[in-house]
Amino acid sequence: MVSARQNSLVTLTKEGTAPVKFKEENTRAFAEPEFFEIFDLPLVQGSMQGFLQPNTALVTEKTALKYFGTTDALGKSFRVNNNADYQIVGILRDVPENTDLRYQIYCSWATLTADPDAKRMLNNWGGINGGTQCFATLREGHTAAELENSFAAFREKYFHPEVREFFYHAVPLTAVHFDPELGTGIRMAYVWALALIGLFLLLTACVNFVNMATAQALSRAREVGCAKRSAAPGCNFSGNLCPKRA
Repeated sequence: MVSARQNSLVTLTKEGTAPVKFKEENTRAFAEPEFFEIFDLPLVQGSMQGFLQPNTALVTEKTALKYFGTTDALGKSFRVNNNADYQIVGILRDVPENTDLRYQIYCSWATLTADPDAKRMLNNWGGINGGTQCFATLREGHTAAELENSFAAFREKYFHPEVREFFYHAVPLTAVHFDPELGTGIRMAYVWALALIGLFLLLTACVNFVNMATAQALSRAREVGCAKRSAAPGCNFSGNLCPKRA
């Protein structure tokens, strides 16, 4: 499970100096430890064991360098939105550019479950938060269709009668990139539209090239004819005029 936070104010305090603040957009999320078993986000420092505790965090090498000037940031702390302090228990390898998982700061899921207000929100089935996503790997021999079939009973068991019109679907990870509500890409319809526009422009350029090449070929044919006749005995060729052969 991962739950994104769109806007975060990160504050670093150091004795004897003024606080340093960073405004982070779409780079922070709460995550369960199992999230890192599904995705290839390896630790270069620290241990996942510490991430089981409340108010702990994992940050990327890039973020550690940005905040502290060094990637050796284990044990250092930062404050989020002026109300919660987090201690860094692990440094993650920087994520590649071609990924939809752009988070640079992961706060422990235990922080949410330890907060009564946040826990109450997590147990409330009366709303939907698009920033919270559940990733799962299917056991060998099982299909996504089986998971889909179990959603109906799940909804009947947990949902309030007034919100039972909500439903779940299992979305393959390969489709996330083309759903802006789940990933960072654009809809496939827009990709096809741009591809068709590009193809139309390419065909237009080809037609224009053929027309220009044909027109130039006719002109060059007359020039070649004149050049051949100018080389004949008794032909006095000058300029663009080619007199008849004597």
